[in-house]
Amino acid sequence: MGDDTLTSLCRAFITKLNGCAAENYDGQPFFPNGTANDIFRSNLQELRDLLRCLLRIHSDDQLSGIVKRILKDHSNVLAILLLIRLPSDELERYVRKIPNGNAFGQTICLTDDRLPVNRNDAQRLFPDLGDNFYGMQFHFCPVTLRKHHEASYDNDKRRFPLPYLSQEPIGEGSFGHVYKVEIASRQWESEDGRSDTPRWLARKEFKINRRNAFYEEKLVLDWIRKQRTKHGNVAVHLASLQHGSTFSLFFHLASCNLWEYLSGGDVCKTLQSYPGESYKPSNLKEKAAIFGRGRDVAGALAFLHTRFESDEFKNVACYHLDLKPHNILVFDAYQEDREQWKITDFGLSRVKSWRTPVGDIRLPFIRRPEIPGTRNNRGEGTYLAPEADKGKMRMESDVWSFGCIFSLVLSYIDGGPSRVKEFQRQRTQLQSHNDCFYITDYWNRHILSPVVANWFIRLEESANSRGNPEARVFQETLEFLRKKALNPEWSKRPATEKLYNELRRISSIFNSQQGMPSPNPRRNSSGRSFRRVLSSRPQKLGVSNMTGSTFSPGGKLLAFYSSRTIVVFDVERIQQATTLHNPQPTFSFPAKNGPWQCCAISSTYLCAWRQASSFECYIYPILPAFPSTENSNVIEGRRVSFPNIGQIREVALSPDGMFIAFAAYSSPNFTDPTRTILFMFETQRLIDGSAEGNLSPPSSRSSSLASDASSNRSLGGNSYTVPRLHSVGHIKHISSLAFSTNGRYLIMCAQDEFRSLFIQAWQTARDAFLVKFFIPYQGSDHLSGANFTACALFNGLPTLVMLLQQQQMVIIPNLGSGPPTLKTLEIRAHNIFVQDDDNSIILVGDKGSGLNRALRVYTMPASGNSQSMKPEEVAQTEIWSYERSTDSIALTGINENGERAILIATLKGSFVQVFLPREG
Repeated sequence: MGDDTLTSLCRAFITKLNGCAAENYDGQPFFPNGTANDIFRSNLQELRDLLRCLLRIHSDDQLSGIVKRILKDHSNVLAILLLIRLPSDELERYVRKIPNGNAFGQTICLTDDRLPVNRNDAQRLFPDLGDNFYGMQFHFCPVTLRKHHEASYDNDKRRFPLPYLSQEPIGEGSFGHVYKVEIASRQWESEDGRSDTPRWLARKEFKINRRNAFYEEKLVLDWIRKQRTKHGNVAVHLASLQHGSTFSLFFHLASCNLWEYLSGGDVCKTLQSYPGESYKPSNLKEKAAIFGRGRDVAGALAFLHTRFESDEFKNVACYHLDLKPHNILVFDAYQEDREQWKITDFGLSRVKSWRTPVGDIRLPFIRRPEIPGTRNNRGEGTYLAPEADKGKMRMESDVWSFGCIFSLVLSYIDGGPSRVKEFQRQRTQLQSHNDCFYITDYWNRHILSPVVANWFIRLEESANSRGNPEARVFQETLEFLRKKALNPEWSKRPATEKLYNELRRISSIFNSQQGMPSPNPRRNSSGRSFRRVLSSRPQKLGVSNMTGSTFSPGGKLLAFYSSRTIVVFDVERIQQATTLHNPQPTFSFPAKNGPWQCCAISSTYLCAWRQASSFECYIYPILPAFPSTENSNVIEGRRVSFPNIGQIREVALSPDGMFIAFAAYSSPNFTDPTRTILFMFETQRLIDGSAEGNLSPPSSRSSSLASDASSNRSLGGNSYTVPRLHSVGHIKHISSLAFSTNGRYLIMCAQDEFRSLFIQAWQTARDAFLVKFFIPYQGSDHLSGANFTACALFNGLPTLVMLLQQQQMVIIPNLGSGPPTLKTLEIRAHNIFVQDDDNSIILVGDKGSGLNRALRVYTMPASGNSQSMKPEEVAQTEIWSYERSTDSIALTGINENGERAILIATLKGSFVQVFLPREG
């Protein structure tokens, strides 16, 4: 065989090699691992012919030995020499050295595993084509990714081609971008060997100036990956790569992130499993599954916070510190049992030993929630906890972020992507496009955004319309988010294990079509299961010369008032004090510009109004902003006045202080002494409006409002205060004005000018009139006392239970839509409450006759026959007299031990708490 044959064989191999070359996303050609070896193995006869022609040898044994050597160690080198068209004499010189195992003597050993050689060596080996060899060799050395390994390509290795056949951006963050990349076949290696097919992965690329961020995140991910226990809802990296100045982490490719999923983003619309733009969860199975996936994310967070171990410490904790929907990946979206959500992006995370005191963590880079003038599409700052304002974060900061995320999950369950986007739109409108779940009020306190609290009410109302078990799931979840996970005070938020366990308990309610209580810490409160207990001894409070008292809903605060001053006690401090030590008030508010008439209080605000000819009140911040008496003298109230409206008659604050309602005379100076109007504000908007002078009172013709209860008028067109004026007609006496425990309804009990007792109700979230009905009961002649005593609203359906003349109990289903039930009690009751599960009623009263007139606590079933619906005494106090007009009673929420208590305060300064007995 001659030179022509040799040339023909060389060209044939060049053609085959070029035909197997790949090209990456940047247009750079490369040969995937093993390409040259495969070509030579599949064309062994042609390889033999080439070697025989080149070396002019005929011994098959000698030829076989050279072929084996080439296939073992020299495939890439031979392919490079062919591609650069090395002259035949130099090619022969190289091949003849192969049997010796050292092609060019002791100084340079040119084998496949020694590639790449530097430019000087290439020029020394191939004086005429050294630069060609140097450049061509990199095409045979593409970057190879190995599972759970860090690949580093620096110096000359920076020229190794990246193995991404295609690359498209799918996200970006403060540290860089995220791409969807197709890894060429054989460029990904795992424990099972090289992948023979292309593989899709997600690549997180860090910016040039974020090298430290790469190593910090990789360090955290390595910690997670090396744990003996794993959690399926934490996304850990598969491999890492340093390629020159570019640093990358590789992950399994998700369908989308949680924000895209919940909001119906464009990425989701490209998925084959996408159910369509109008999709929303339609059955309990779907809703339970989505709730469960959110619950599992809470479990993953608990795992990060509590389940770590290291060689140095038995227990360590990982704080994520940047939790948001964009950092939760959705895998196998819309594929029922396969779908899974996983926490990712640990760029801001910190790992701390449990031996280290848990405290504030100063972050090197904090995404500030204040982004004026721009819409915060990526959620940067939206989900950060209030303490991030000062650049400090804690473990509990993750709980806040999760609470924000789970409120989106509930919105999605309620109505699909449209509800999630509507929720976002309302948040951004409140604060000039600054999307945040908390706000800073006039007194520089962090409070839950009124939009968020209002949205929770709307979600609960929507779920209630669908009945149990969904109604109960939403009620208990939203209550937990509002009071616990989204508490602006980090110390009041639950640990993540408790968060997960609570959501796991609530999710089990889906398994019951009736939404009956599941086995859990929250016990059924049927009165028949209570044991009788004694109350604590009364404590003496440091008050005197007062004219009235009132508890905040839930009993966290206790206020005493007189014309000269109002003092407020923190009930927790009273409970911590001994009976020998008289607890002193936490706050004191002297009268302003005239004597105080009365006050209303919630867990966050106090509203005091004075005796005046027109509308005037002062709103003060309470807990948690000023927890010590040293601050009491510096609290300034916001004055709110409407000169065109008459004197305030009653004020009500919702339990969380989000809403405030006023009943006032329709005109000043008592020109129409019984005509009354009612209007309701979001408290924070009222404060902001008064602080910035944006309140627009009604015109002088406000008193000409229509007498129909549903008529309404705006209180001004500014952005802060646009409540509706509800004319409630001529009212002789307002017996009660109060919000329901869950804040969804405002209930007024009053007597009209003919002394007929009626109920009027509004929905707070919509500031909408709901119903007005008269009580068909004029009182019993043989019973003493005013007709109205007290009332309470059930937590589920708006069923009202009323006490009349202290011994008549009326149950009014669904606020008057059903026939009322009247029952005569054998006790004299002063107040009435409904347990959270609506299964039982709590009464506080006395026996009404005889020498033993001590106050007692009773419980009774909320429904049943006349025999079973009898009050059963469960506790007796040492309070021997009670005056309903000046003394107060409250039912607390459930404490950490699963207990709740009745609190009683008298004008003389006596305070007593009665813990309700548990089951059994």
